[in-house]
Amino acid sequence: MKGDIKITGWNHPSCFTIPRTIKVSAEEFVNEYLEDQTADGILDDPDFKQRLVIQISSTPKKKEEKHDNPIANRIASYKTAFEELPDEDEDDDEETRRPTKKAKKGGDPKILNAAAKAYGIYHKMKNPELQDVLRWNVGYGMTGTKDALLLRCIDGHVNGRLARCPMCFRGKLQLADKDAGQTVACGGYFDEEISARIPCTYVAKNERAPRLQPWYAEKPTEEQTEEIKKITEEHEAKASGGGGGGSGGAPVELLKLANDLDWPDISTMAGKKEAANLMAELCTSGDVTVDLPQDEKKARMACGKIIVGHPEASASQILELIVKEYGVSSNKL
Repeated sequence: MKGDIKITGWNHPSCFTIPRTIKVSAEEFVNEYLEDQTADGILDDPDFKQRLVIQISSTPKKKEEKHDNPIANRIASYKTAFEELPDEDEDDDEETRRPTKKAKKGGDPKILNAAAKAYGIYHKMKNPELQDVLRWNVGYGMTGTKDALLLRCIDGHVNGRLARCPMCFRGKLQLADKDAGQTVACGGYFDEEISARIPCTYVAKNERAPRLQPWYAEKPTEEQTEEIKKITEEHEAKASGGGGGGSGGAPVELLKLANDLDWPDISTMAGKKEAANLMAELCTSGDVTVDLPQDEKKARMACGKIIVGHPEASASQILELIVKEYGVSSNKL
């Protein structure tokens, strides 16, 4: 205590901050302001007093910064853009000419403004309502935080609903959480016929991902629901029929041979080469063959390409993918 200033409190010395009204050093504070009320008179110990001065003068540790949340940041940018949108009574030309502050820093103003308008439609919805929207538009994951659900709705509203994977033809495309939907990826699919999950490595920039229209922000009618189903099935049939056409599944004869192969570790380069040789021979040398390129080297390369894209797949899973890509020769006669 000194003069009219009296401080009473209990703190760890390293957590204590000298009040701004007292413009003194830590040493002066300890010597002139602290009143020792301990039975042992601990302030009489020079070593203790020096340690106390050091602790009080130390800089408090800052709280650990939270990791950035890309999805939350993206939604925040949409909110800012939404708040900066022109009033509805302003004409369209004015709206086009007036990009938001975020847009001025980079990005397409039209896309950001479209996302801002979509934010205005969905941001007041609760999670079950957002999940309903995703359910109506087929193929979207419905788990995650509100920001994740909101991001999927905004993305679909602006760009159209995500179609099936163009690489494996059966996997559901999803917005990547790590970059808040700037990329789209396929996580593969579960093949019930062979009771195994087929991995897929498809990744693409958001703007290059296959899309389907229309997108429904309100519950579709029964007719519209049937139309969604029809469009989706037509797209899947068209996709799976491309690049040589699928055969509808690998023949049992080939699957048995694939299961009997001495399948190497395809996580290594040597294993990939060996697997490509084994698979090319299996697909082209029996009574039932796959419609691979006739050139032996090109056939190995075709198999190798699929093997490289699915480093955790078994021989039978790789065979299924090859047949789906190229079809069975006997089925094309």
